[in-house]
Amino acid sequence: HPLPAKALPSACFSLVAAVKMYEILTIEAAVHGDRDAAYQALLAHPLGPSADKIQVVLDDMLETNRQWLPQFFE
Repeated sequence: HPLPAKALPSACFSLVAAVKMYEILTIEAAVHGDRDAAYQALLAHPLGPSADKIQVVLDDMLETNRQWLPQFFE
């Protein structure tokens, strides 16, 4: 059950929203082997790679973990 909590300070809201979007897109990518969703997830994360490096990071990550992520290679 949810625990009652005070509202987040407005300064924190955008950070939490960005990380939640990253989580949603990551799940979408993993379930469907969707490279575009994986790319968008990395783009959404505030601590992710810079936009000009996302494709290289994503390709390397997927290739390194290929045996556990076959849905991205079908």
